[in-house]
Amino acid sequence: MIASLRGKLIEVNPPQIVIEVNGVGYLCQASMTTIYQLPPAEADVFLHTHQVVREDAHLLFAFAEKQERKCFCELIKINGVGPKVALAILSNISVVDLALWVAQEEVGRFKKIPGVGPKMAQRIVLDFKDKAKQFLGVGELSAEPQNRYSDEAFDALLALGYKGKEAQLALDKITKDDYGSSQDMIKAALKGLAKA
Repeated sequence: MIASLRGKLIEVNPPQIVIEVNGVGYLCQASMTTIYQLPPAEADVFLHTHQVVREDAHLLFAFAEKQERKCFCELIKINGVGPKVALAILSNISVVDLALWVAQEEVGRFKKIPGVGPKMAQRIVLDFKDKAKQFLGVGELSAEPQNRYSDEAFDALLALGYKGKEAQLALDKITKDDYGSSQDMIKAALKGLAKA
């Protein structure tokens, strides 16, 4: 089992990346969360990995953070959630957001992630609930749900075709207290996305 790789980042072609270690190129699949954290090509990189061995393939998944790898491993234990869906989930939301959605039983939000239907969303919330606490800091489980306008703006950006990570980054860049409605927040986020 390959648990980590330290080497040179040779290629990034989402969701695939190639890391060269002592002359051997390892083809890995990575979430967009990890890909956003990668250094430029030819730079040295260290990534945590998880190997999946199937009859027809040996697959290697790479993660910038240990917590993300741990979360991935827990997700693929859920019936019907394979590595592809787990990677899609972690490409659209952070580990902490995933745990919060589960803790607050936000089934509807999972259905907006590609590859996650209503039944799978329900199953993720039910099966992941006991594991959610380990991915949250002190007090996060009892935290109030995010600002309602922020949630509505996030959902609207997803509906417009933006990835979850893109939408969250755009919303994080604006001062949410300055906006009196979700429409104002959407406009501000779209302006930021247009500049990016």
